[in-house]
Amino acid sequence: MTKVLIVEDEANFQEQMVGLCKKLGYSHTLAETREEAQKVLDEARGSFDVAIVDVLLPDDPVGGWVITRELKQWNRLTRVICTSAYKDPEEAHLTAIQVLSANAFLPKKGDFIMELETCVRTLAEERDQEKRQEELYTSNEVEARLFQVKDSKKPVFLAGEIGTGKGHHFRKFVEMTGLRPKDVNCAALADGNALLIQLFGALPGFYTGVRDVPGLFELLDSGWLVFLDEIGRLGRMAQGALLKVLEPSAQFQRFPFVDVYKLPDGTDARVVEDEQKKIEKVFGKAVARKYKGYGYNEERSFTGRIVMATNANLSELVENGEFLPDLYTRLFAFTIEIPPLRKRKDEIPGLVDKFVKEDEDAQKKKIKGLSPEALKKLMNHDWRTGNVRELIHTLEAAVLRAAAGDYISEDNLRFFEAPRARARGKD
Repeated sequence: MTKVLIVEDEANFQEQMVGLCKKLGYSHTLAETREEAQKVLDEARGSFDVAIVDVLLPDDPVGGWVITRELKQWNRLTRVICTSAYKDPEEAHLTAIQVLSANAFLPKKGDFIMELETCVRTLAEERDQEKRQEELYTSNEVEARLFQVKDSKKPVFLAGEIGTGKGHHFRKFVEMTGLRPKDVNCAALADGNALLIQLFGALPGFYTGVRDVPGLFELLDSGWLVFLDEIGRLGRMAQGALLKVLEPSAQFQRFPFVDVYKLPDGTDARVVEDEQKKIEKVFGKAVARKYKGYGYNEERSFTGRIVMATNANLSELVENGEFLPDLYTRLFAFTIEIPPLRKRKDEIPGLVDKFVKEDEDAQKKKIKGLSPEALKKLMNHDWRTGNVRELIHTLEAAVLRAAAGDYISEDNLRFFEAPRARARGKD
């Protein structure tokens, strides 16, 4: 059943929103203040499908905005509808959608409740279909291994190809641990210093515009679970800093990181990390080396937990000198492999049955199923382009092409082929 959170302080709107949920057959939880909403959210661990949030609450003028942000932090897939009688609805709309990633903003005017009903129904159906599709990614073997390590303090590394469901299994792990999730896409911030500052913070005065900025590892305590996606895209400096966070002592420093070498003549040399090879080339391996920061940079502790993931082949990156061997060794000890679809083809018939039924409902089109030839074609495909995600999109398009009341034929199935690299030296 769809679970709806209502954060609303006005009695007449409360009554209408509760009535709306009952009419649609959804369960609901009501909170009147930011404090109540925060308590409900923490107890439910963010497990709401849809939330209706009044952004102007009596106990806190920004309480609704805070709850919206918290909902998305707990579960970015929760559909959030912000509402308000805000004096500047356009400004509120921009804040809700662009800043806080809410899914909709509805001003309390005109046919508000009718518009709200349409919005809630649409977003709930969208989320419901999304949840059912997520079930296709579930690997019982992977979930069993995650359950084994849920109470450990060790980091977890999810390795798997594109479309195998790494993000889905992370969300399952969040449910198992009860920790608050924080997603960081390393690929989006792989270049420059932005990712280093976001994760580790920055010291004031290193360059123009940088103030004393704490990073995520400094701000998040033991109640948080940090998801570092696409760590294969991390730069070398970020890899070295992450390695220190993964050490048993979990110590790190703010950016920028500076190495101090004890040279053979007894003097110290302060060098930024990417000059490390230069100094080792001149003096050989340093007698002593430790991280120091620009100016005063004491070591800080991280008490939260980390889950990392990538679809890259890290062993190849190590061989090519693009990934630190020490970090690879550290990750390898806690790796959970998510098998690609071609290695669990016995699951394909069951996945096909589930998704075709789902897509029949979505497209309002009755299909008898797959012909034997079509199923054989699916079983023989290697699914290297996108695994389960590729299967979902292939079947979605096949249902669209198939004639209503008929079987999906072999001709209805078309596979995506990645473009081949052009040969060098040719036009």
